[in-house]
This record gives sequence, structure tokens and C-alpha cells, in this order.
Amino acid sequence: ADFSFEIEPDGNVVVKNSNKNDVVEGYRKLDVVDKLKNKSIEISKLDPEANELYGAHIQILSDDAPKPLYDFTSTAEIASFSLSPGEYIFHEESAPDNFAKVSDIRFKVDSDGNVSIVSDPNEMKARAASNRLIVTDPYANHDIQIQKADIKGNALEGAHMQILKSNDSN
Repeated sequence: ADFSFEIEPDGNVVVKNSNKNDVVEGYRKLDVVDKLKNKSIEISKLDPEANELYGAHIQILSDDAPKPLYDFTSTAEIASFSLSPGEYIFHEESAPDNFAKVSDIRFKVDSDGNVSIVSDPNEMKARAASNRLIVTDPYANHDIQIQKADIKGNALEGAHMQILKSNDSN
């Protein structure tokens, strides 16, 4: 936005109307600071099958802010926010039932609004695409008990079993 100033005969600069600009006047100098504009950022929280995951309690944090910048619960819709260029932290406070929450993910927003991953301790559970941060929650592990039994339900001693993971959906 435009602003007005005068230069006095002694060289001192006097701002007449800053028009909400960050302007600092002084002797023979005028400092004007351009503020970075906020960018539209999207956050997509997915399950392992790439469906939007609802029910995750998420916070967007900044090292420069004492409180979360955004605090929300994921829904079936992609979340949209306005962030200025800089580095942020994706923090999952809690995951929905049957899903494991991810550790904090650091991401960066550049001056064009593009998102990039700074650090992801979650074995590649986060990725960036244009202005979107995409985070996938893994399924939670569950403790199970397996017992080999005869037809009457009596435990069979010494049975050897092997548990395999199948990628077949049948």
C-alpha cells in the first residue's frame, strides 16, 4: 500500500502516513519492510488405503508461537489453512481408533506457497505435493493370542505355526 513521507531541509525523513506499512523513519533514511503474504495450504490426513481419515486431533505449530496456530480434528474433507512462508510442525495429538499417530513432522512453506518436508521421523509417512501436506496414519498394532487346539478345544503342545502377511485381499 502507498505511504507518504517528507524530507526536511536537514535531511531528516518524516513519515506522514504509513498506511499500515512497516516503515521506520530516521535521519537521511527510510526503512520499509515488505511483509510476506500468507499462502493457502492444504493438509490431507489419510489412512493406509489413501482415503481421507477423520477423527485425528491435529495441531499446526511454529517454533515462534507459544500456542498452536491451528488446532483441529480431521474430517473426510481436506483441511485448508493460511500460513505465511516459513517452517512449521505438524503435530498429531491423537489418532482415531485402530490407527497409530505419527511423530511430529517438520514442513516448510515457500514464498510461492509450495510445501516441502523438512524432517519426517515416521518412515516416509508424509509427503508434499504443491501446496499440500499429505500425512498417512499407519494401522495400530494389536496384541493377539494364537493357540493350536484339537477339535474339542484342548491345547496341543508342540505345534509349530508360521504367521505370514498376505497382500491378497481374498
